[in-house]
Amino acid sequence: MNTRSSRIVGALITAVAVVGLAGCAGAAPAASPTPTPTADSLEGSITVFAAASLKGTFTELAEQFESAHPGTTVELNFAGSADLVTQITEGAPADVFASADEKNMS
Repeated sequence: MNTRSSRIVGALITAVAVVGLAGCAGAAPAASPTPTPTADSLEGSITVFAAASLKGTFTELAEQFESAHPGTTVELNFAGSADLVTQITEGAPADVFASADEKNMS
């Protein structure tokens, strides 16, 4: 995977993690403004389902993300794209899905 694609995938994982982890926060009282999470306040886990062909890239990205955000864990699940779609449709929890082809993305 080229550097540009790696950066895009990294940015995608970061964005999904921030949004996903922000959704785990409890509701603030109506009178108080909702705090905006910062990179320093991330904690929890994110589950990534990725095509087996992306294993090297996503393993490296997960290590980088966990190093940058010590309170986080990236759980990786690699398989064929069609198998991952089946797992997700059967209820497997996935925060991020990275398919090797466009056919399995819709």
